[in-house]
Amino acid sequence: KEGTMKFRTVIIKKDLHMLLKWRNDPLTRKQSHRTKKFVSKDYRNELKSILEDPNKLLFIVEENNKSVGIIRADKEDSCYELSWTVAPNERGKGIGTRMLMQAVKKIKGNLRAEIKEGNGQSITIAEKAGFICNKKEGNILYYTLTQQ
Repeated sequence: KEGTMKFRTVIIKKDLHMLLKWRNDPLTRKQSHRTKKFVSKDYRNELKSILEDPNKLLFIVEENNKSVGIIRADKEDSCYELSWTVAPNERGKGIGTRMLMQAVKKIKGNLRAEIKEGNGQSITIAEKAGFICNKKEGNILYYTLTQQ
């Protein structure tokens, strides 16, 4: 059942195990730019560096008091590059589309996303949220969303 989505900041001690499990999920790795499997220590260090960087935002998305995904936004110049992961056990329920549409409302400015050509789920999510594919290099599709 759809509920109100909440965005909260990652708390490494509380969230590390869950996020590492999501990050190392085979489908998540296949669709990511970096496909290697992470070990806990390396992933903890990566999360820590993201959270300490003022140009990066990282949110756990919760629906009905349950963690259902993660949204990351990296600011480069006047644009945010977005990436997202839907919890493996929550896929196929429209959560990715709902969470990206809410992220678009939360994050002011121009947005972009790089999506692997074979990642049909993320392509659909991006397009439903209003992103437009305007470039392809190799197997990467470049999506943008211009906001006022």
